[in-house]
Amino acid sequence: MITVEDLWDLGIVTLDKLAVKLYKELQESNHDSFIEQTVKKDEVLQLQFDVVKHILDVKVSESNEKKKQLAIKAQKDKLLELIQEKKESELKSLSVEDLEKQLASLE
Repeated sequence: MITVEDLWDLGIVTLDKLAVKLYKELQESNHDSFIEQTVKKDEVLQLQFDVVKHILDVKVSESNEKKKQLAIKAQKDKLLELIQEKKESELKSLSVEDLEKQLASLE
């Protein structure tokens, strides 16, 4: 027995294995009889699968979004680094007089 709250603490791989297991159980459930008890068991199994699948979908989506945000951050950092290098390059190309003027304007 595991609670829904506990499912949120599981990793994606574990959730995937659990979803596969529940899916197989759903596929293998045979309907020799549609007496209420068998139908109720299938309903519970379907609900368990649906909950696990939903949590897995949310976690995969969050993981993909995090990867996307990390890639964007890396690109921004690289662009900021290149901008800084360009600014330094522009400063290096200034004459001594221009550099002295800029320094004097800061004092």
